Amino acid sequence: MKKFTMGATLTVSAWTVVEAETEEEALKIAEARDVGAMSSNAIYPDDSESWHFENDGLPQNIKLET
Repeated sequence: MKKFTMGATLTVSAWTVVEAETEEEALKIAEARDVGAMSSNAIYPDDSESWHFENDGLPQNIKLET
């Protein structure tokens, strides 16, 4: 049986916890944060260290990668 690697587009939301005095300061801090990998909970267990993902939809635009 042949194996195919398929790629797709998936929409996600991201969130991070920021401690700041003002909304403007919080925005600057959030903009400077890195995007964690999809397994970010294992790599970045603390809510305040990175962006975390929540899946919002189903795979679309599915295509053959290899």
